[in-house]
Amino acid sequence: MKHIKITLLVTMLVPAPTWANKFQVSPVTPELYAIETTSHGCENGEHDLVERLLKPNSIVFDIGANAGDYTDFILGLRKNSQVYAFEPLPDIFQKLQKRFMPTPRHCEEQSDAAIHLPTQLAMTAATGNLHLFQLGIFSAPTTKTIWHCVDIPELSSIYDRQLNDPIKSYSFNYQPIEISTDSLDHFCTTHQINHIDYLKIDTEGAELDVLQGATQLLTNSQIDYIQFEYGGTYPDAGITLKAVYEYLTQYNYQIYRISRWQLTKIDTWQDWMENYKYGNFLAVRSGKELKV
Repeated sequence: MKHIKITLLVTMLVPAPTWANKFQVSPVTPELYAIETTSHGCENGEHDLVERLLKPNSIVFDIGANAGDYTDFILGLRKNSQVYAFEPLPDIFQKLQKRFMPTPRHCEEQSDAAIHLPTQLAMTAATGNLHLFQLGIFSAPTTKTIWHCVDIPELSSIYDRQLNDPIKSYSFNYQPIEISTDSLDHFCTTHQINHIDYLKIDTEGAELDVLQGATQLLTNSQIDYIQFEYGGTYPDAGITLKAVYEYLTQYNYQIYRISRWQLTKIDTWQDWMENYKYGNFLAVRSGKELKV
């Protein structure tokens, strides 16, 4: 999700360098950290980065798939990869199904009564190996209330954002919906997934919750790359970038801030980084070579 921009921003995009369109990896400085970015993957460096990191036959998790733009990009980029896309909102999930699977080649219904999950729908799409789940990913298998923003579904969150500025000034129509959730550890064990090449998290403030449900995967170095969003949703959820940074670095992940053609390496946390400006970050597991 791309948290709403309440004020007009003049976006400063780093132009593509002349040296063969490679990412520049630099130590963090206030100047590099202050580079404005957008929510559009083709402009903010997100798509360029994935194109360089993702290998054939990869396993990709799209947590917070929404309308499926990210999933569509991955399927077009690496048609032989396995993509697991998760979207808990019923109406958005139906749109996701129609977008990718108007005439599915393979459909399986699965039920897991032990964790009280609803029927899940897994399919293989004609454009690649795609598995769609109407399911929220959280810190544990449970049921949660998600606040569905009818006006702008991308603003939906398990945290009640309508109580906070600047969201409350817009009087958006929020509706509470009960959803089922699973943790990454439990889901991967249940589905016999031993490794995730690229994990993308866009959960409107629940990024840390998702990671806290992946302790086994993180401990065993079973996730190579983790891309997660940051911004105005964090104070709404009562979390900080510092908390996410400290959580991931305890599992020996190196953290970078992503901007166009630039990866800003964060070796040591500094409090001025907690600015709540929209951005995407990349966590790379120890021992994984970063070739960009």
